[in-house]
Formats: sequence, structure tokens, C-alpha cells
Amino acid sequence: MVDLEAWLRALVATPGLTSLADVEEARRVLLEDSLRGLELVAPEEGPVVDVGSGGGAPGIPLAAALPEREFVLLESVQRKCAFLRRYAPPNARVICGRAEEQGVDWAGCALAKALAPPPVAAEWCLPLVRPGGAAVLCPK
Repeated sequence: MVDLEAWLRALVATPGLTSLADVEEARRVLLEDSLRGLELVAPEEGPVVDVGSGGGAPGIPLAAALPEREFVLLESVQRKCAFLRRYAPPNARVICGRAEEQGVDWAGCALAKALAPPPVAAEWCLPLVRPGGAAVLCPK
């Protein structure tokens, strides 16, 4: 089981992962807001991919809350991938790469939080999602 409190503390303490400087604010913005998406990913089948995972929100909190689902934390920056590997729950694997380099039609759901403006985020996320799946985009 992942220690979400340790993840939040490390996230706030690690430069370049979030602009939030307070653990309580990070809890509200990164943990609680991520968990509001549970109903959007729970009914789908297949892996959930967090595109541009950064410090792990929303992927890490959702993976911790849905241990029966497979999660992929997709991030292109090696330093961020190293951070994700330290805090990813057992049901989440980290892929260090870009969305456009991944295969198509393999995810049940793609998530993107503050990745890019919605049209751009959709362009990166939708090819990953198999027919009948979903893309959940939270704009910057």
C-alpha cells in the first residue's frame, strides 16, 4: 500500500514537481481533487493511463484507491519518472516516454491533469484509448 502522506510531503519538497508549497494545500488540490475522479474511471475496463503524470496526480491517488485496476504513469521527463517509481502503488507502472510514442487502442481510460489545453491534451490522449474507453481531461 502506498503512503499518500509521504507522497504528498515528498511532492511538495521536491523542486519542479508542483508550485504548491504547503502540504495541506497539496492534499486539497492534488489528492482530494484526484479522488473526485473515481467515478469517472471505476466503471471502465482495461488500464488507466495518467498522461504527463508529473508528480503523480491524479494517477497515484486513483491507483491507491482502485488497487484492482492497472495504472500506467506516463511521463517524458526522466527525473519525474524516478520520483514516480519511488511512490507508485503496486498496481501502477511507470513508463518514461511520450504519449505519441506509445501504442494505440490499449487503455480503458486516459487521464490528463494540467497537461495542455484541452484540444492538445485530447490529441495526445485519445489515440491511447481503445474504442468504448474514455479520456478525462482537466485543463491547466
